[in-house]
Amino acid sequence: MRPLTVFFGLLLGTCVSVMFSLASLALIWAVLSPSNPRLAAQIPHRLGWVAAFMLLTALTALSFIGQLRLRSWRRYAHLATLGALVALFVCWSAGR
Repeated sequence: MRPLTVFFGLLLGTCVSVMFSLASLALIWAVLSPSNPRLAAQIPHRLGWVAAFMLLTALTALSFIGQLRLRSWRRYAHLATLGALVALFVCWSAGR
């Protein structure tokens, strides 16, 4: 197996787990928000992160499939995944 295929497989698994965790957390906060207004105020922010990780997961899945099947468009998918990773890192760093 090629190293990039392994890398994108690991990245895809990580993205799926982070996306699922964020979505579960947003759902729990939505259930608890009527009794705690501070949680209700943060739900849109959390849903934005869920959407961002959904996009990253989709791009990583495209990269993984393209690399696995050696498609001609895989390099564009790799660049899109890298761009999404950099954008997420910049957004996360700006929010600290």
